Amino acid sequence: MSTIPSARLPLWQRLAICGLAELAERLTPATTTVVSLLDPGYETPDILERIPQRHRFSFFDVVDPNLAMSPTPQDVERLIEVGSSLDDQGHVLVHCHAGMSRSTATALLFMVLQGASPQEAAEQLMAVRFPCWPNSLIVRMADEQLGLQGALHQASRTVYLRMQQEHADYVAQLATTSRAAEIP
Repeated sequence: MSTIPSARLPLWQRLAICGLAELAERLTPATTTVVSLLDPGYETPDILERIPQRHRFSFFDVVDPNLAMSPTPQDVERLIEVGSSLDDQGHVLVHCHAGMSRSTATALLFMVLQGASPQEAAEQLMAVRFPCWPNSLIVRMADEQLGLQGALHQASRTVYLRMQQEHADYVAQLATTSRAAEIP
């Protein structure tokens, strides 16, 4: 009797996105890779020690590339390396402080690197983690480095528009911050 290999699950079905407060509930025995996107100087949570593949990024959740400790093209290049090296079976946990911006931009990028179109990745992102607001600086730099000619940025706008419809209070609050330019 032969066994049929299990079908490869798309990344969005093997992906968890969360903030620090949710790590304990989102981290499962199946998690093989963790990507941490934390503020500079913030300690990596001890709970992640048992995960074999850990990737740590240190930058603030800002969208102005001129601010100190903002995401850089080198950070995005490293994110692309990590996302391109994900195997097709492991479960991936991507987290930042709130699970809203840096982590969702990274997850959007990873889904594209694993074969989804930018628009498919935006839909998959919202299926995995909503509400969300992908960091536009990470998205723009990834779009440029991958030569997607604005398609990834446009896909993230799909997320922003849904947020405007379903979470108007969040968007209204965002409008009073330095991230107001992200609002379509």
